[in-house]
Amino acid sequence: MKILIVSTYYPFPPSIGGIETIVRNVAKELVRRGHNVAIASSTYDPVTQKSVTNTGIEVIDNVRVYKLASLNLKIGYARLLKNLETVIRKENPEIVHLHNIHPPLFQILRLKNRQGFKIVLEPHHPAVELEYLSSKLFFPLVIRILKFFKKKIDIILTHTDIEYQWFLNKGFDKNRLYKILFPGIDRGLLEYGYTLEKKDNIIIYVGRIIPRKGIHILIDALKIVRDKGLQFKLVLVGSKDEEYFKTIRRKIIDYNLTENVVYRGVVSEKEKIESIARSILLVLPSINDYTPNVLLEAQALGTPVIASNVGAVKELLVPGVTGILVEPGDVKGLAEAIAGLLVDKVLVEKMSYNARIFARNHTIDKKVDMLEKLYGELIQC
Repeated sequence: MKILIVSTYYPFPPSIGGIETIVRNVAKELVRRGHNVAIASSTYDPVTQKSVTNTGIEVIDNVRVYKLASLNLKIGYARLLKNLETVIRKENPEIVHLHNIHPPLFQILRLKNRQGFKIVLEPHHPAVELEYLSSKLFFPLVIRILKFFKKKIDIILTHTDIEYQWFLNKGFDKNRLYKILFPGIDRGLLEYGYTLEKKDNIIIYVGRIIPRKGIHILIDALKIVRDKGLQFKLVLVGSKDEEYFKTIRRKIIDYNLTENVVYRGVVSEKEKIESIARSILLVLPSINDYTPNVLLEAQALGTPVIASNVGAVKELLVPGVTGILVEPGDVKGLAEAIAGLLVDKVLVEKMSYNARIFARNHTIDKKVDMLEKLYGELIQC
């Protein structure tokens, strides 16, 4: 099959968010299976709003990547992609798979009848993560426009039960809704051999360091943990919002936690995985989130997780078995969960074992099995 994946985020490091990871992993797996796959993206990282690569074409992991300049129109992170239509004509895909309800969708819709491709829209449940005022103001209008064009979109690919039901409640046709629980993880993560004895007393956070990810709540909780006399090191991995990071740094200094917290910044995929594998637990204290990929990666590596009960996080772990859920913003509850796992190594070992078992059901090859079947059925229609 000839497949063009469109994402306004550059899907390779140093841009390392969840959507980028899904785009990258799916594209690599489809190519491994013999499909003709290209990616069209911008050159930007959504957090820094800076270009992280040059425009042009490159081949990464046997995937053609068109790195397109962005036009001036921008809503939140979303950008129109210059020359996207040229790429579509050149690639002549059977499937155009777009991530997010972003302006490129309307560029793609213009060409559908002329080019004859099928459209798969993977929205990543946008209602959950509207951060910018412009996004919030435009979102109701975008949904109305999307419903107007809904017959041109062959499939809306939802990740979770709550997202599927949300689109159903908005009046979208059940026959055009499909669910695959993304993200999916590399099966190789299950082969890492880190036992509890090899893990350091490290708490790790991996993700964008932005307000809705709740790092300030984690720092507040760690002050309580430190005051209990427990020893730990927090490692922060990911790109940062500069203003928000200044707030985090002030908290760390005020709480006298400078010896306990290390910021690594953006790291390679190998270093990220090694860091998670060596850690005794991974914490995601999000105020607002949907399906953070790193939760499954950590469990595959045998690292128990503590996460806020937001979005569809509860679909990505087994509370009390592979990790712990806490309510968003509950500093005391988060501190108790962290302290409990730092003290109870027997529980950590049990959760570590259970986490690996759970993660086996969420490998990328199993997700792409379903996606490949969906593509095939669309092409035959």
